[in-house]
Amino acid sequence: MADDVNQQIDDALNKIVKLTDQSGNLKKELKREIHETVSSLRILIFTLKENLNERISENSQLQNEVYELKKDLEAYKQTHTVGQVAPSIDSPLELTRRGNAVSTRPSDGRKELYADALKGKNVRRYKISQIQR
Repeated sequence: MADDVNQQIDDALNKIVKLTDQSGNLKKELKREIHETVSSLRILIFTLKENLNERISENSQLQNEVYELKKDLEAYKQTHTVGQVAPSIDSPLELTRRGNAVSTRPSDGRKELYADALKGKNVRRYKISQIQR
């Protein structure tokens, strides 16, 4: 397809040059201007093709790099666990009446529910009521 377009451009420019040369009622200066313009167009088209080929090459390299990075990311995801991990807190702390922090975890290292840790301790409970006016 690109070759067809290139051929059509060349044919059109050649036709302009041929018509200019065949025309007998154009001034020499006008003919020279047309030839220079066609020459400039050929140079510009060649430069555009070069730039396009460079961009295609850069794009191809970037696509290969993205492919490699995606492959590395998938390999990383396969080797590392995905999901939530519990925070590394040694033990939950509870404030005593004096303001000192005390651990509620049993000495044997097993986990204990907060409600079980408070069982048997004097915990104040407050009842919330509405004030009537």
